[in-house]
Amino acid sequence: MTKFDESWELHRLMELKSYEILDTEREPAFDQITSLASVICGTPIAVISLLDAQRQWFKSAVGLDATETPRCVSFCDHAIRQDGIMEISDATSDPRFSGNPLVIDAPYIRFYAGAPLISPNGHALGTLCVIDDKPGSLSEKQKASLMHLAEQVVAQMELRKKNLELTAAKRKLEDQQELLINKAKLQTIGELTGGICHQISNPLTIIVGRAMMLRLRLKEKDVASKEEIMSELDVIDQTVNRVSSVLKALKTYSKDMGEEVTECHLEDLVEDSLLLMKSRMDKIEVDIDTEKRLKIKVNKNQLTQVILNVIGNSVEALENHGNKQISVSAWSDDKHAYLDIKDNGPGIKNTDAQNVFVPFFSTKPLHFGIGLSNAKAYLEQNQGKLLLLKEQGPTTFRIQIPKAS
Repeated sequence: MTKFDESWELHRLMELKSYEILDTEREPAFDQITSLASVICGTPIAVISLLDAQRQWFKSAVGLDATETPRCVSFCDHAIRQDGIMEISDATSDPRFSGNPLVIDAPYIRFYAGAPLISPNGHALGTLCVIDDKPGSLSEKQKASLMHLAEQVVAQMELRKKNLELTAAKRKLEDQQELLINKAKLQTIGELTGGICHQISNPLTIIVGRAMMLRLRLKEKDVASKEEIMSELDVIDQTVNRVSSVLKALKTYSKDMGEEVTECHLEDLVEDSLLLMKSRMDKIEVDIDTEKRLKIKVNKNQLTQVILNVIGNSVEALENHGNKQISVSAWSDDKHAYLDIKDNGPGIKNTDAQNVFVPFFSTKPLHFGIGLSNAKAYLEQNQGKLLLLKEQGPTTFRIQIPKAS
């Protein structure tokens, strides 16, 4: 394969496209190189020119306002077809360029020297060139410097490409993490659904029973006192409020809030979380001690998920335990709010403690093992922490989050 056949040109263009650099904004790293080339070579114009299929496009230029010119009039198109620097001392005396519109008209090229930009795969993607409107030449030192600067252009292009690849990889990882979070959330909703149905069906039975009793008494013209009727209606009202609270908590948790961050009170999120977990905690003694009106600024949905994950971990730890206890306490200092969730279960083995926040690690079969790792990741992304305070005996997880300013 030579620099003159169609196959070489096709591969060259494909590699140029892979850099995703054409038609991008000016960047200081490239502008510094053209400025240095202009100074070293003593020319008013210096350009980083990239050869597309039908045009040459300028990533950086000193002394030239144009951003591109047709490739058919490009000096650089000739420069990429040879090894080393192509130098034209006086374009008016060179039959290849004497009639070129860039020679006859502005910028009135007389002197040109171009060093090819050779990719690691050996393709000439363009040139670093210097131009003058007067005839001239470069010394050997200037030529060597121009070649070194051309290598720096390629190095910057490679670095830029790697950064783009890293950004794309990071975005992909974030998307995958979001999928895992959503999967974990769906799993949590699935685990809670049965219990929530129970929490709702029992109160509905009470409501239906009380309403039926009142209806029968009215039908049979059983005269009831105003106090008796009000008492029955109070029971119905309280039961409706109970159902409403459960549904409100579930609606808040199920809502897709995206990245929305709002101010809220930590105790409200704790209350919602415990309400959603109530059916799984009916045989657990729960002690709650939270600082009142402790204001935080978070994504409510995601922090609720964190709290549910940690409480769920405690519930599972107490599965085969006799006297089941969970304590939830919240307090704050000048900068942070803290939420401790403690259970009196058997504790976490030393061998498991170091892996408790590792994705997909679980001591339980058929578990995703991403709850605590996702909780920790979310908190750390939002200047918070999730800590395991005690590894054996009663286990305490501490959630640390910034207070609202």
